[in-house]
Amino acid sequence: GLDDGQKLGMLALIVVTIIAATFFLSKAMEPDWVVLYSDLNEVNALTIVENMKKNGYQYKLSEDKKSILVPSSIRDDMRVFVAENDLIKNGDGGFELLDDMQLGSTDFMTFSNVSFDVLYTQEIMAPDVMPWENDSSLVLRMSFCGKTVLFMADCQRTSTGIICQMYGENLKSDVLQVNHHGHSGATTELFDLVAPTYALWTTSCDAFEKRITGEKYQFVSVEGTITNPYIYNMVGREHCLIADGPIKILTVQNGEFCIEETDVDFETHI
Repeated sequence: GLDDGQKLGMLALIVVTIIAATFFLSKAMEPDWVVLYSDLNEVNALTIVENMKKNGYQYKLSEDKKSILVPSSIRDDMRVFVAENDLIKNGDGGFELLDDMQLGSTDFMTFSNVSFDVLYTQEIMAPDVMPWENDSSLVLRMSFCGKTVLFMADCQRTSTGIICQMYGENLKSDVLQVNHHGHSGATTELFDLVAPTYALWTTSCDAFEKRITGEKYQFVSVEGTITNPYIYNMVGREHCLIADGPIKILTVQNGEFCIEETDVDFETHI
């Protein structure tokens, strides 16, 4: 048999083996942590963390409390969560800087009789943190034949709010491309300021029909359940231009818009 020393050594070996196995197993089950946001001020960081904790999401907060890490599998969902709940607030030197900006400071490009005004780029938000990549969208207003088309791209609520504050009633345009395919980012304030006659929906007919109901479904945000019916009721169904289905051509004749209906279906045409 084993003497007491051998028994003690064997027991120690078993304990070390169990500890090592537990350590490696825990590491194997550890999520792949990635940065959700960095360079946050302490208030924004704690606001996000408190909301994530309340909703049961996994997170890590860096020692300096400026960076938040989340499992890579939920990072995109968490950025949507932060943006939809408006959890990042601009700090000193953010919105206040806009008071000194003039509308004439925007860049513009002209091609033949068509001009494009650059109303927003991501640099306008500097040095503040961009809540979501979609807030880096380029916003253009196209002018031709006395008519205007405002392209909001994928702007989310933060950039939409900045644009509304910068331009106010000067945003008035004849046609508005609805933010982010009608998923999120638009506000009723934006729609009131633009007051469009036509709304351009860069989405499918099927998704369009679901988004204008005001009901929640997988591909529309909570805010979208309010803003989509709002713009739909403002312009009316006949003035909604949808990305697929029968092709409609919007033309300007004698200074007025005209919709030319076609028998060509977008999907079969391409």
